[in-house]
Amino acid sequence: MKFILCLFVSILTIIPLQKKSLDKLIDPDKITFTILYNEVSAHDSIISDQGFSCLVEMPGYSILFDAGRIEEYLENNSRKIRINYHMVDFIFISHLHGDHVGGLPSIAEKCNQPVLYLPQSFPKNQTEKGREYAADKLKKAEPHVSKIININSALKIDSYCFSTGPIENQTN
Repeated sequence: MKFILCLFVSILTIIPLQKKSLDKLIDPDKITFTILYNEVSAHDSIISDQGFSCLVEMPGYSILFDAGRIEEYLENNSRKIRINYHMVDFIFISHLHGDHVGGLPSIAEKCNQPVLYLPQSFPKNQTEKGREYAADKLKKAEPHVSKIININSALKIDSYCFSTGPIENQTN
């Protein structure tokens, strides 16, 4: 859990600035982080499992960070929390392991043609079976996104959302 949170913070950095005026800060109370998929559940109706997904909502747009391992679990949790995927502008995948891309096809289909951000390569320690699984999930999600952006270095996603890029020595 601690590793995933650190990875989340290191890969996706959100700087709370208004789109219209970059010198004014957004009220932090208007930025919401909703954990949709995790190894720990705060309520009995939310299914816990290995993997991660978090919806980040802020004035102007929202971004889904990762898509869990089992799509039925992610869909259940999203339904229970009442997530409106039509409002998701971006989907950001931290790394191409099954526990971060499993729900991607079904969630991308529910969104309104979001932009999909992906690391340009697979993690070094991933098995061939793991690569095939992730590649299959990406292929199924592709028709439901407006664009795929492969990340190979630090990248500005939007006016106040950035990626640090791949973590050194973790991909090939």
